[in-house]
Amino acid sequence: MKNKLRILFVATFPPPIHGSAMVSQQIKDSNLINEAFDGDYVNLGTSRKMEEIGKGGIWLNLKKLGRFAGSFLKTFGLLLTHRYDLCYCAITCHGSGFLKDAPFVLLCKMFGRKIVIHQHNKGMAKDVDRPVYRWLLPMVYRHAKVILLSWHLYPDIEKVVDRKDVLVCPNGIKPTVDPNFKRELNAVPHILFLSNLLIDKGVLVLLDALKILKDKGYSFVCDFVGSETKDIDAVRFANEVERRGLNSIAVYHGRKYGTEKDAYFKQADTFVLPSFYNNEAFPLVNIEAMEYKLPIVSTNVGGIPDEVKDGDSGFVVEPKDTNALADAICKLIGDAQLRRKMGDKAYALFRDNFTQEHFEESFVDALKNGGNKRLTMVNYWGRKYGCDKEEYWRSADIFVFPTLNEAFGLVLLEAMEHGLPCVGTDEGGINDIIDNGKTGFLVPSRDAESLSESIGKLLNDSCMREKMGDRGRRVFEQRYTQDFFEENMLHILNQVLS
Repeated sequence: MKNKLRILFVATFPPPIHGSAMVSQQIKDSNLINEAFDGDYVNLGTSRKMEEIGKGGIWLNLKKLGRFAGSFLKTFGLLLTHRYDLCYCAITCHGSGFLKDAPFVLLCKMFGRKIVIHQHNKGMAKDVDRPVYRWLLPMVYRHAKVILLSWHLYPDIEKVVDRKDVLVCPNGIKPTVDPNFKRELNAVPHILFLSNLLIDKGVLVLLDALKILKDKGYSFVCDFVGSETKDIDAVRFANEVERRGLNSIAVYHGRKYGTEKDAYFKQADTFVLPSFYNNEAFPLVNIEAMEYKLPIVSTNVGGIPDEVKDGDSGFVVEPKDTNALADAICKLIGDAQLRRKMGDKAYALFRDNFTQEHFEESFVDALKNGGNKRLTMVNYWGRKYGCDKEEYWRSADIFVFPTLNEAFGLVLLEAMEHGLPCVGTDEGGINDIIDNGKTGFLVPSRDAESLSESIGKLLNDSCMREKMGDRGRRVFEQRYTQDFFEENMLHILNQVLS
């Protein structure tokens, strides 16, 4: 029996409880991951309470320094006494957090280990041109594979990490709700906000939107659940509510964890997270709401557009747009059937994409391959025109066009111009575009087995992809440019007229 891969996991674990720490604990406790790998774990975290995060002071800084030293020495000792196949590092990619975490990655590199960095956050773009970060970020990320939670997060790291070194693995949570759960619609709709009381999480923006709805005569209750923060404590929240005339409409219930949250999710009709937090990546709370069959109103920040399908499972609005937020909430609280329909679609999206099982299988696949293969995923990005298509051409390795009825697919010429090997069906003029076995593969229409076999050949052979892509680009330049077309047309017209 083949020995299991040995992996050193360097990540932040609870306490305190927050998104990335919860995912790290999920990895540590997973039966599937523990069956697949022999793992040792080092806690990167230097804070033990939420209120310690980002705080200083002599004694607290000394405590944090001691925790950092202990973790670093433990990592050094484990690397010295064990031969790991891979080091998994879930680090902060910006600010002082990056400076704190970078030495752990560099230590693993010093021992010659493969590195996979799991990115639970964003913010690299604002530091990449700053002193120190300008040379330290490339040093840390060079030759590492990076797991992102969504392709929407790639622009944040594109100056440092090549797209070919990126894998996408969305977070998932363990299902805890009965799939047959049916939501009882409240006579007075309940809106739920569940997050820490941070200005950047949209607390005040939501209160402003609620005031707009109240002034228009809508009846509703909005429940706020989450920890007090230095931004907004219970006293300030009460003052903000009173100032907007939202007493008995916007209600703060304090922080709730685990099963304590269950009652609020079940009581709600709509979930709202109007975050404009700069480092928002892929908030797990939206996924939790989806499991409870709640329609979601959230913002176009980080990977949220992958969680909430705008107009289908909820609404995505621009951050800080109070009027758009109010309009989206209005559509839901004013239409019980729309809430139920979108809530059911949100649950289907959760079930098919964001369960713990989906996450763990994808995660194991990534680490088993040492970060050398992309994860198997299918994404729909909607229609794109003109320059909007460019990023998809650049990120692709293969172009597939299994059309059933085609005369002369111009999109194949675009793919060839971008140096992509093409797999298409033996229909119409496609025979003239794809040189079978040289610039790609031709397969019979409706033959899924032949199509998958041809795609598989290209997936498993990067040299073949490169060679076919280069040949295709040369064929495009020789036969399918606009200049060549115009010269050919002119020649034909001259022949006809002569």
